[in-house]
Amino acid sequence: MRPARGLLAAIPLALAAGSAEPAAITFTIDGSSEATVACRVTEAGAVRNETHAGRLPLALRFEADAVTCSVTAAGPVSVEAMNARGSRSRARSSGGQMTVSISQ
Repeated sequence: MRPARGLLAAIPLALAAGSAEPAAITFTIDGSSEATVACRVTEAGAVRNETHAGRLPLALRFEADAVTCSVTAAGPVSVEAMNARGSRSRARSSGGQMTVSISQ
């Protein structure tokens, strides 16, 4: 069985006027199984990779300019990403892998 794949495009938004610090980006991952979440976090031109794993639900918060997370789960999963301005990206899958990206 091939994993399900989904992609949501990044939502570009400028940082608030006069703000030199990146604002928060949150990912909420819901479901009834365990998941592995591999994230690429961009902040001030630097990129770092983070991996999170555990029983769902998971809530992740990043102080960053942009984040792309690949979520792998055995069962149904839903992902919501939100930036500091309230823009949201949502995706659902019956299982497998999906990628969600959002920026400020």
